[in-house]
Amino acid sequence: MKLKPIYILYLLCVLIIGSCSEDHNHAEKGTVMQIVKIKTNLSEAEFIAAAKKREPQFEAIPGIVQKYYLKLGGSGEYGGVYIWDSEASIKAFKETTLAKTIGEAYGVIEPPSVEIVEILFQLRD
Repeated sequence: MKLKPIYILYLLCVLIIGSCSEDHNHAEKGTVMQIVKIKTNLSEAEFIAAAKKREPQFEAIPGIVQKYYLKLGGSGEYGGVYIWDSEASIKAFKETTLAKTIGEAYGVIEPPSVEIVEILFQLRD
């Protein structure tokens, strides 16, 4: 069985990054990775349109270094990988209207899967 890249990323995060301690040097540009997986009835085109519409709002979030939009293996399965400067930034984001409307904006049909892990270091800048 060949693993899809998102599952490889997930396994790496869980097995390598997830158990790091506070005294490790963090990545210069981001210290925390958040992996979100959702299930929706939206088509790929509809999902991309919804994401593009909200893109400027995500770009303006304090503390977010990068966000990757993902198409996962099954029909209607999408996700996002966020790189944050700190867990405090994630907590602040969760209180925003933008965060609270993710389910509605993407037509989420079941609870999302969310995992937060620390980044030890990055390969490239």
